[in-house]
Amino acid sequence: MSKTSSTNLMLTTTQMKQVPIENHRREANKAVFDGNNTDSRTTWESQPDPVLTPLIKSEISDNILEICPESIQTKLDDIKKKFDLQSRDVYQIEHELAELEQLKRQYDDLNPAVLYLRKHDYSDINVLNRKIENLEAEKKKKLEAAKAETDKIESRLKSFELILREHMTKSSRTDNSDERRNLQNDYLKEVGFSNMAAVMEAITITKAD
Repeated sequence: MSKTSSTNLMLTTTQMKQVPIENHRREANKAVFDGNNTDSRTTWESQPDPVLTPLIKSEISDNILEICPESIQTKLDDIKKKFDLQSRDVYQIEHELAELEQLKRQYDDLNPAVLYLRKHDYSDINVLNRKIENLEAEKKKKLEAAKAETDKIESRLKSFELILREHMTKSSRTDNSDERRNLQNDYLKEVGFSNMAAVMEAITITKAD
């Protein structure tokens, strides 16, 4: 290759680097159609130019290196700002809660009703209300148990009264004392007692319960 040809090639390469990529693409397509290629459908895209392809890749790589880090850093900064704002919001809420709790404590310390409750070992009205509710529940439970026991005793006493009335009825059916005694004893055995003394003892025990 002559010195003139080498110089021209270097000049052409330098000029191509300075021309925008789109211009190179149009020139490459034109060169394909104007050449000896008989297939008019062949374009630069189907046959990549060995000079243009490295230039395009180089420009894309440079853009990625320049733009992506900046974009990523921007996103990171935005996220950081967002979390900084959230942290400030949480801190502000915590600060307001602390102030309100302090205000409530001061109110309780100056409230005569609260001071009176504390004097009787109740920190606040809610504690007193809960104790009242618990006592009422316990009272209700005991009343229900007592009623059940009372109903049971009353039922047994009524059965004893029925036995006594029937025993007296048996004694009025005959004037013969032996026959009357036999009728009474037979009836007592039917209801589970050997004699009247056993009935009286059962009544006494029931009343004691």
